[in-house]
Amino acid sequence: MLGNDARVSGRAAKRAGRLRGWLLDPSARLDAVARTGRARNNFDLLRLFAAACVLFSHSFVLTGNVEPLPPGLGLSWSAIGVMVFFAISGFLIARSWAYDPHPLAFAVKRGLRLVPALAVSLLATALILGPLVTSLPIRAYLSDPATKAFVLDNLMLQTNYALPGVFADNTYPNAVNGSLWTLPLEVKAYTLAAILGLLGLFGRARIAMGFVAVVATLAMVPEIRDALPLGNRLTAMLADIQARAGEIAAAAAGAYNVWLRPFATFLIGAALFALARWIPIRWGIAAAVAAAWAGATAIGGWTAVIGATCAIPYLVLVLAYRTRDLVGLPARVGDYSYGLYIYAFPVQQAIVHFTAVDSGWVLFLLATPATLAAAIASWHYVEAPALTLKERLERPLAEPVHAAPRPAFQPDVPERSGGPGPAR
Repeated sequence: MLGNDARVSGRAAKRAGRLRGWLLDPSARLDAVARTGRARNNFDLLRLFAAACVLFSHSFVLTGNVEPLPPGLGLSWSAIGVMVFFAISGFLIARSWAYDPHPLAFAVKRGLRLVPALAVSLLATALILGPLVTSLPIRAYLSDPATKAFVLDNLMLQTNYALPGVFADNTYPNAVNGSLWTLPLEVKAYTLAAILGLLGLFGRARIAMGFVAVVATLAMVPEIRDALPLGNRLTAMLADIQARAGEIAAAAAGAYNVWLRPFATFLIGAALFALARWIPIRWGIAAAVAAAWAGATAIGGWTAVIGATCAIPYLVLVLAYRTRDLVGLPARVGDYSYGLYIYAFPVQQAIVHFTAVDSGWVLFLLATPATLAAAIASWHYVEAPALTLKERLERPLAEPVHAAPRPAFQPDVPERSGGPGPAR
């Protein structure tokens, strides 16, 4: 009897040992795979997928149709795309900070990634597309203060969707670029990431980063947010940095979840980087996470929202680091996701204006190649040159006189981190 018990105990110990080895295998941990460069991950492909999700979803919104939702997920395709963008951004921005923890260099690199392409897009929309589609005389359109305000407001990250007389008769009227709302949110996420980095939450105080991500996730539940100190004010600031009394009251009543969800996803992505030494990247765990997401979706309500927010960042990382041997973009292909994101909406609205298309599927098929062409031009003539400038400025900004020693984390090849809805 004792011998049988000993054998059973021994088998259990072996199984437990194998499970520990499976979970703690150094080569399968996130910190190991995160040191590999662009050629060993699929972030660019995932960002293209996310941009395509947003374009697909808007094709139905802009033609007045209901989009075919992904089965069982309880989210629109655009919501999934934005969350994928923010999950990637949170992870790579934290990684970028760990690689080069200098606030000025961090800010300049983020600005060079966001602003040049955005500025060109805004100018092209206001000065080329606008005169072609406005219902006003061209002289009146160009002299209207609202035309200049559209460019300057959005450059200053004060979201402004309207140009005078533009798309006034479209199915979805007066909205020139409805995707711009994520850019101020992304910059606020960058700012918080820099603050957390300065506080050491991507280094020695990394455990606290997990706490920050948990609080941000739970804050999506209005009752919990209402009990958090400054919870409603900080939530309202995601939509408007001034956080007026009415906006704070709206947050207390349960508003702004559309801002909180990607913001929490960003922080979970950053937390996964901070805790990378303890995070295994395995298909089996991904399957369990997906099953938990499905269960949360079946329950519904806030459980479904939190399930999606928690599941997407881990699933994105598994897909990024475990699929490169199966599928991937050619090395010569640039990162076209930002261009797709910032040009898709005005291109789609222009197609609706000129063709009166009323099918979401048809609009998606027409808008995709046109938007991709704009994105390719944006990458090769605006974004890639700006990235080159970023690399030239990196050393003098980061190491002015007395250079701080490089941190222990050093990726093999620096990632294109940072980015708006599309995150790099």
